[in-house]
Amino acid sequence: MASIRRVSFHSVTKYVPLFLLAVYLGFFGVLFVSTYREMVLWWGKYNLTYCYFIPFVILYVIWDRRKRLAAIPSARNWFGLAPLCLGILLYWLGELGGEFYTLYLSSWLILAGACLTYLGWQKFKELRFAFLLMLTMFPLPAFIHNRVSAGLQTISAKLGIVLIHLFGIPAFRDGNIIDLGITKLRVINAGEGLGYLLPLFALGLVLAYFCRSTFWKRVLLVISTIPLAIFLEGARIALGAIMAFFRDVSISEGGYHLLVAGAINLTALSFLLAEMWALGKVGHKVVEGAGPAPAAESSRKDEKRETARIHPPGRSTMYLSGIIVAILVLTIALSNMIDFRDSVTIKKPFSQFPMEIGNWYGTPLKIDADILDVLHLSNYAMIDYRNEDGNIINFYVAYYANQRKGESIHSPATCLRGGGYVFKQSGTVALPIHNGDGKSVLVERALIRRNDDTQLVYYWFPERGRILTNLWELKIYNFWDALTTHRTDGALVRLITPVRENEEVKSADKRLERFSLKIWPVLQNYLPGRKLSSP
Repeated sequence: MASIRRVSFHSVTKYVPLFLLAVYLGFFGVLFVSTYREMVLWWGKYNLTYCYFIPFVILYVIWDRRKRLAAIPSARNWFGLAPLCLGILLYWLGELGGEFYTLYLSSWLILAGACLTYLGWQKFKELRFAFLLMLTMFPLPAFIHNRVSAGLQTISAKLGIVLIHLFGIPAFRDGNIIDLGITKLRVINAGEGLGYLLPLFALGLVLAYFCRSTFWKRVLLVISTIPLAIFLEGARIALGAIMAFFRDVSISEGGYHLLVAGAINLTALSFLLAEMWALGKVGHKVVEGAGPAPAAESSRKDEKRETARIHPPGRSTMYLSGIIVAILVLTIALSNMIDFRDSVTIKKPFSQFPMEIGNWYGTPLKIDADILDVLHLSNYAMIDYRNEDGNIINFYVAYYANQRKGESIHSPATCLRGGGYVFKQSGTVALPIHNGDGKSVLVERALIRRNDDTQLVYYWFPERGRILTNLWELKIYNFWDALTTHRTDGALVRLITPVRENEEVKSADKRLERFSLKIWPVLQNYLPGRKLSSP
């Protein structure tokens, strides 16, 4: 009679960690599948194609350090609950506030917290570079992306002018336009200004990983990618101007564009490799743990590996696992079972907005369908108002019945910078309007310029009875009001007037201020306030 093989408790429980890992990854996927799907789409939108390779590099880093990881025993660490709980808080802030980058950071903290909790600090340290590299996959918020891009674009354009002058070509810069006399070149849009910096920064991190040297050398290698990116962009601008001046060829044409892009990328890689070689000649100290993990060859490491074999989880480990699973399950349940955003209908459709405001007479405008698909707004009005003096004020109001991730208000600061406008002045201005609290209303004011076009902009965000001026406030109040009142409805109001030639900016300020006083009571008939009227 065949004997029945007994299955020991140890042989079963040793697979518990693998089971828990599968459970964690399953919950993690449920929470962030839509967020990561949007992230991959944004890689194409923001020209961040290098991000497609980052997950494979991360997997290689983990595989490369597999022997070190195997030699370190796993240890529970209750402190891992701190980043995990912070990640859950950021999840709700991003989910209810409508901000994707907050959700990216949330996923990063939750994953890091779970690894730290279950693997322990020593093992987590072996994975720290993989987690650092993971941050380079996340697209920056649009308003940060465009502001940083605009600054780098300006520096690169100035450098490009210097390089152009070295070739004896007369040129001067006007905003984001380089005038060569015989032709004019437009510097890249602000949204593409990080096209070299972000890939080079990620490349610098990867090369620093393979640079088995002191910490300061690896940091210097990564930091050097910033001036290198600025220089290469300036060189690209100068090369485009030189080709346009001598050969009447645009650098943006298909064949030339690919050739120049390839040459610049090869130059960047060559420079960084040369820098690695030069840094390697400075001193001879090699830092333990820097670069790829060496193969384990000593019997002492074999003993460590033997110690590191998976043992049955103890009670405290099971308690930790239960807490993490409970937190994730509760978060998933609340996010799927409770609708924190009621759609609030506008008082009246903007199609009924008056075309006559005092002595101003309007002409309605339409937004292109492809732009409307991006804005995800519920209702809008765009009207050009003119008066007898020939002055023009472009009025735009967009209403959102509810705001959620990917479908929230876009700041004019982001859109205008993305359109190539340079902000000469930016800040807030007080309007002599009282919003029910006896205080003057603060609105955002900006003087912008593109080529010879100078305009003055006022804008503000009416949010459920509040008047806000920046997106940080908007996200925070969206989060709070979603929790307390189940409302995230809001609007953007923007006024733009051209500053005519020889006109003082003060005159344009007075024009917008007076128009704001006229339009304010009209808007109250359309936008919902703090309290909703009974049906």
